[in-house]
Amino acid sequence: MPPLHREPRKIIAVSLDQTLAHTLEALISWHNQVHQTHLHLSDFDTTDYSKVWGGSHQERDAKMREFYESDNFKRIRPIDDFALETLKTLKRRRFSLVIITSRQQCVAELTKKFVDRHYPGLFESIYFCNFGMSDTADQLDYVSKPKSAICQEIGADVLIDHRLDHALDCAALGIDVLLYDRRGQYKWSHVDRARPRPKATLTSTSRRLYQRTPPRVLPSNVKRIKSWKEVISHFPKPRSPLRFCHFPIPQDDYCSNTNTNINNSNSSSSSSSSSNNIVSSSSSSSSLSSSPSSSLSSSITVNSILTPATTPISSSTSSSSSSSSASSVNSNSNSNSVNSNSNPTSTPTPTPWKDSLVWV
Repeated sequence: MPPLHREPRKIIAVSLDQTLAHTLEALISWHNQVHQTHLHLSDFDTTDYSKVWGGSHQERDAKMREFYESDNFKRIRPIDDFALETLKTLKRRRFSLVIITSRQQCVAELTKKFVDRHYPGLFESIYFCNFGMSDTADQLDYVSKPKSAICQEIGADVLIDHRLDHALDCAALGIDVLLYDRRGQYKWSHVDRARPRPKATLTSTSRRLYQRTPPRVLPSNVKRIKSWKEVISHFPKPRSPLRFCHFPIPQDDYCSNTNTNINNSNSSSSSSSSSNNIVSSSSSSSSLSSSPSSSLSSSITVNSILTPATTPISSSTSSSSSSSSASSVNSNSNSNSVNSNSNPTSTPTPTPWKDSLVWV
């Protein structure tokens, strides 16, 4: 048997730090304890932390290595913004979820434990970009790759990220981006008019596409969201393939409908028999005489149709009227037998089905 054709699932790539985890808050707490500083989240308006606490890029990367080995890094809390509930909903809707993080692969084991603890069974893969490698030994051991390149390689359809530069790079490649700005507190994700525009990090083709975007304006395929609840609105619930819903008709309704149909048929048959009786009476009355010995009903029928005659009623007329009466009795008895046989209380009737709902 050939394998069934299945449409490929859409891939949603999600950033880890500041999108699924309060990494910067833990980093600020560690830096204030170790280096006796008084930093706050509002002080970070850029992702280049050396511009916030000072020092060179090498010193910044060294501090990040120390932070990775501290207890603060192991106690990072997950984002408490309905991220878990939203991801579960997307998983139920058959989306493929992956993580693309800027972290280095030296913390891969701790990263995996964090994801398994707080987001169990949701993500299929974790991709490490290996950012922040200024050490020569690290550059020889690890390979750094931008998120936009990884999204293009794995065929990601949507990226959920908190960094503006990553969002613009992926948008230049035609990837839809949800720019996560938790409660509007992530200053580094805002388009600042005074700040020079970041440059694209990919090929010349992506740079040309990127430069077509008007400055200081987010591209059309980048949407800013301030909570994980807003993510669901960008992924509407798929339409059900069901179009009809059938329900059995209640027995009482079916019996009433059946009796109505039978009564209608009886009334039509009675009316037809009455008309036949009138016609037969009129035909027989053509041979009547003007003698007053005719019956009252016959006189009424004849008087209503014909002018009374004076000739006596012949024997053929009597036999004709008696036969018509017999046929009338037989028709009534037949109709009674139909009513008795079609009574739903005497014999069970099959429960029919009807279309109750139609989804269009």
